[in-house]
Amino acid sequence: MLECRKLDRTTFDRSGCTWEACEYVNRIKHGNMLMVLPPVLKKRYSLKGMKLVPVIKRIRPGQPESLKGLARMNKELKTENLNMEEIAQHVKVLTGEDLDEICQLSGRSDDDVGEARWILHSLIIYANEFGQPKGQDLQVSEGDSAPIQSTSDMDTQPKAGKRKPDSSTASDTLEDRIASLEKKTKVEIITELKDKGTTDTTIGDSFVQIPEWELESGFDPLNVTVREKPAWLTLKGRVPSLTNLSPRAEEVYHDNVLFDIDSLQLRDPDKFVSGQLHNCVSEWRLILDENAHQDVVKWLEDGVDVGEFFRRFKGNFKGRNYDSEIPPRNYFQNAAICKNTLLFYIKRIVRENFNWVHQTFGKEPSKPRLCHDERYLNLWVKDLPFHLENLKDVHRLVQENALMITCDEKSGYDHVNLQESSQTYFGIQFGGFYMTYTTLPFGWKASPFIYQSIGICVTSYLRQLDVINTLYIDDRFVVTGGSKNSDDAILEASKITYMVLQLLTRLGYTLSLSKCSLIPGTCKKFLGFLVDSVKQAYILPDDKKLKFIDLRKSILLMDEVDLRTLQRFCGKCISLTLAVPGCKLFCREVNAAISTCVKNSRKVKVLGPLRDELMHWRFLDTWTGYSKWRSEFHKVIELSTDSSGFRYGASVKLEASTMTLGDYWDTNDCRPIHEKEADAVLKSLQSLDSSLQDSRVDLFTDNMAVIAAWENQGCKSRALSCSMKEIFSHVSTYNIDLHLKYVPSCLNEADAPSRLTNTADSMLSEESWLLVESLYGPHSVDLMSLDSNVMKSSTGVPLKHFTHGLPHVLQELICSQNLRSEQNPYVYPPFVLVFPVLSLLVRAGHFLYNYCPRNATFTNMVANFEILPVESVCLGMKGDKGVVKTYQNVAFILDKAKPIFLTKIRSISAFISRELQKDGSKLKEKFVLYRDQAWFKLQYFAGDRASDLSIVVAQEVKFLKDGSGFVFQHTFGKTLRGKKGRSNSFVIKRCDDNVVCPVKGLLDFVQFAHSCNVDLTKGYLFRVVSESGRVLEKPVSYSVVYERLRYYLSTLGIYEGETPHSFRSGCTVTMALSDSASKCSRSDNSRWVVR
Repeated sequence: MLECRKLDRTTFDRSGCTWEACEYVNRIKHGNMLMVLPPVLKKRYSLKGMKLVPVIKRIRPGQPESLKGLARMNKELKTENLNMEEIAQHVKVLTGEDLDEICQLSGRSDDDVGEARWILHSLIIYANEFGQPKGQDLQVSEGDSAPIQSTSDMDTQPKAGKRKPDSSTASDTLEDRIASLEKKTKVEIITELKDKGTTDTTIGDSFVQIPEWELESGFDPLNVTVREKPAWLTLKGRVPSLTNLSPRAEEVYHDNVLFDIDSLQLRDPDKFVSGQLHNCVSEWRLILDENAHQDVVKWLEDGVDVGEFFRRFKGNFKGRNYDSEIPPRNYFQNAAICKNTLLFYIKRIVRENFNWVHQTFGKEPSKPRLCHDERYLNLWVKDLPFHLENLKDVHRLVQENALMITCDEKSGYDHVNLQESSQTYFGIQFGGFYMTYTTLPFGWKASPFIYQSIGICVTSYLRQLDVINTLYIDDRFVVTGGSKNSDDAILEASKITYMVLQLLTRLGYTLSLSKCSLIPGTCKKFLGFLVDSVKQAYILPDDKKLKFIDLRKSILLMDEVDLRTLQRFCGKCISLTLAVPGCKLFCREVNAAISTCVKNSRKVKVLGPLRDELMHWRFLDTWTGYSKWRSEFHKVIELSTDSSGFRYGASVKLEASTMTLGDYWDTNDCRPIHEKEADAVLKSLQSLDSSLQDSRVDLFTDNMAVIAAWENQGCKSRALSCSMKEIFSHVSTYNIDLHLKYVPSCLNEADAPSRLTNTADSMLSEESWLLVESLYGPHSVDLMSLDSNVMKSSTGVPLKHFTHGLPHVLQELICSQNLRSEQNPYVYPPFVLVFPVLSLLVRAGHFLYNYCPRNATFTNMVANFEILPVESVCLGMKGDKGVVKTYQNVAFILDKAKPIFLTKIRSISAFISRELQKDGSKLKEKFVLYRDQAWFKLQYFAGDRASDLSIVVAQEVKFLKDGSGFVFQHTFGKTLRGKKGRSNSFVIKRCDDNVVCPVKGLLDFVQFAHSCNVDLTKGYLFRVVSESGRVLEKPVSYSVVYERLRYYLSTLGIYEGETPHSFRSGCTVTMALSDSASKCSRSDNSRWVVR
């Protein structure tokens, strides 16, 4: 509700309102600017987190006429060719602020593309001047460049280029100030401090500039007649009799009093009057119990006091710094976008006299949105967390065939009044008229908390009357308990509908009857989805489906798509999750395209994986299915999976037994371990599909990447996301409620099966099988094999096989098969099973082909059983290779990194020394050379991980007192994550050979950095350098070290595939060969065991 009144400056200052008197300023002509070549934004330069007041002052006078070329974000992208949307994206990336907000602060139009280009030009110029990345510039120091002995020496030395302030001057200034204060009285000091505080909170250059389109709108709220009393009607739209009182809800519930819902008096929503809850406080007292929140009673009796929600704010907003207990007065102009929907706004104020908007954010074609911009005020409002019962909770309330109704409260927030002292915190100006909210505004941080806290009291009271209902802000969902008798169900639903309407009306609520669905039914729309009690599912409404289809078709017709369209599509995909499960899995490529758009500020071509993913959503055009709610009662099955480099394994508890299964990966399978772990989950589920149907499966794995990908429905890795899609498809088919949980490797029951090798898993080699197939084939079935060692037909198709517990087998054991229907079976049994398998085949009446050692003997045979070889062929003799293929662990062990020894360390150090002696080298190049030399020497002698060495900070490095070396103390690293109080320490000593001495290399690096005015006493020890020669406060990454190492070795012609891990290997091997340390010490050094 808005109240329009004349307010003077005194009133505004006293109440803390955010408006100032209207004033106008004249434009100041901008000086001439001559630009021969348009400047380009420097790399890594940004204005994020910086004050924008200086650049806004530059923008405010407008674009000078003499400007011939605009600054660019990059060389190829001309600012003159950018449209409004592209400019807004660039401004967001450059400053972190919205373009329309900068336009408002600078007094420029936000719908003029010329003005927008000028603003972007000014921001780029200002960023090139003051937006350099955080770090230190390399420069030659004019001071003493004597060598330093440790990094700690730098703490006591004065920094170059800085002079300590004259203490006498500071003392005199302080004495003068004290003397000045002694001469003033207490009243004068207090007055001066107040004036100073007022001056600090005043906006220096702000003014209320009313646009002409506002003044020409003809808006005049003074002639509006304010409604003071509500009008009444019935459900059929008739005027009710106010003399005949309808029975109360409690009477209908307890005493079964007869009721007539058609004669129930309801407030007319077309003649809405705000704040009616406060006129029914006596009724509220009857339903509020002793445990009700005391603030609810106070809000209903006195209104809401904004001051109760304030807390101190210290920070920046739109380029200005604030530090105060309450928000200083401020003014923000109305957004120019309001001009596009001017008639709509005037209608809302003049005709209905409430809910005027200060600023709007976007507009949907079918419905304009009103929102009062309270971002400034919300900075001083404390956090108010609370729980909302949304659609995820509704299915627990709805029984099968239950009847439902929905209620929508008219202009929800306008039911609750603000106290008079708080109303001026929410003001607006339009067309020269000043207005303030008298009810909760939409946009204030505390509004949903207050309104939900009041409404939940009604929800609780209705539940005491056995009315199953839930509330989401101003949308109420009511459901019956469900009854097999249709007549009883309809009677119960009518009774509940009457009780809800009577109670809400009695408490002062006005219902939006056009949005309510008060005829009980089994399918109702609530919060955008259809809730169906018969199908027990959420159904996607046709209007939502059609909008999604239209958007998808429009994107597929484009050659390139922009950022905003992709974001709309992705948002709609996520919104379908309840009705179309797994949506997030099938918008990963769209998210990747959005990331590309943000980084490059360009449109993305609709090709490849992006188009394939968009095409996938075509299934929704004809999809009439639904995802049924899972029953609360289900059996729980525990399944553990794991994978090694060569095999996966699983352990599952089914009823009273535990089953173990697993198989080998392909010999050439070089996938990362997280992909194999995800595939292990899939294959384990496929192996047990029918056993897990309609169950909850708690799957334990030791790979966090797989767990995160499942919980987030996808990840950045395309291969892992594809595995998640396959897992989702499988669990959906068998109605499996899959929950992934983490278990340490040492406790994972599937760890042992994933590392098991068995000679029984042997198979014929490809050469031997081709010979057998040519002599006795074609075979129809492989009686004893795994998925990994099943033989293939001449066409390359695996033969059917019977091993139990694997995804691609027939899920039966060989002994339970009827083999009489098989034409030509093949078997390669373990040697201990040769006789039982032969017996089975003989009884099946088959000519059999058995493959076993020539001299094998069979004992305990049946007396009447005789082996009659029809024909035989020798596949190989003892000792021959390539006849039989067996699985061995050693065959799957990856090669270790090739060690680096002192010879190559010496070559790299000598090469870097020669490069440093060359004339004309830049400071940036020298810094990198000194850094690399120190790194390589240090990593070799320390045997440290490259990832741990990269995050070493100077505070963890100490110089020994005798100057013989350094002490490094790691407090964070690969083996120290989450382990408080633990550290890894090691000592680096000097060596006689200065070419490879790590202590000399590190001292030279620190000394050079000090000579270039780069402070290494705090922060990362090894840092990266930008192209402009600025040392950034970022650690050197593994990839950087790897590329630098390859560069040096390749230049010297001695590169043999070494990696940064080669230093660690070389250190361990050198220690072992030199007998300089015991085996235990070498193990501790290489594995970082704390001693």
